[in-house]
Amino acid sequence: MRLKGRYGRIVVEGNLVAEMREWAIDIGQETLEADIFGDVWKEKDVGSLEWKGTFSGFFDPTDTAQNAIRNALITGNVISDIKFYDKYSTTSGDTVYYWTPDTDTNPNAGIIITGVSMRQAHNGLESFEVTFEGTGPIKHVTETVA
Repeated sequence: MRLKGRYGRIVVEGNLVAEMREWAIDIGQETLEADIFGDVWKEKDVGSLEWKGTFSGFFDPTDTAQNAIRNALITGNVISDIKFYDKYSTTSGDTVYYWTPDTDTNPNAGIIITGVSMRQAHNGLESFEVTFEGTGPIKHVTETVA
């Protein structure tokens, strides 16, 4: 099954982030060097998992969710209630898919906003770009809309 980008959404603390056009989440595995004196080949061991990402779209100074994101950057607060939808719907019976911090296994899981950029050009619309790092685990959820 292929998921169409037009069904993607980002929701922060129950509020749809207005005017977004794309999001990306990168999940990685840290590697630790384990080779010792005399080894000809490098040896590696498994370290910690990590995740980080970006999202972007158009700036809306009246949007509650965009304001919450900017405030989280300024205050250093972790955003735990965020969902990155692969497929969003409000239609009863539809299946939705999203990525979210796994607060079930770690109540401190969330995202730390590491940057917010607004860009304006004379011949375009002002953009809103966010970078973040995850803290704690992330999970992928499949739900049926009630």
